[in-house]
Amino acid sequence: MYVGLTAYTLVDAIQHPDSRPFGVPRPVWIAAIIVLPLVGALAWMVAKFRGPAPDTGIGSPPPPGPEDDPEYIEWLEREERRRRRERGDDAPESP
Repeated sequence: MYVGLTAYTLVDAIQHPDSRPFGVPRPVWIAAIIVLPLVGALAWMVAKFRGPAPDTGIGSPPPPGPEDDPEYIEWLEREERRRRRERGDDAPESP
């Protein structure tokens, strides 16, 4: 288990997308995990699960949908008016 934890944290630190994971340069993390395997591995795990999340886009607001675009809403309204004119119906439809 000890070797597995060390191997996992070492690979995780090497593959982390940020060059400064959890505010510490990657080479420092790698050295800490290799030189002090149990302490370094536990420190990595604590930082990973208790520290701020990396900026992966998870938790960020979703991109705006078409209903948030005023030009799209305007286009929909123009299309609805055009359809009403084609039908000969000038009164708005009830929902």
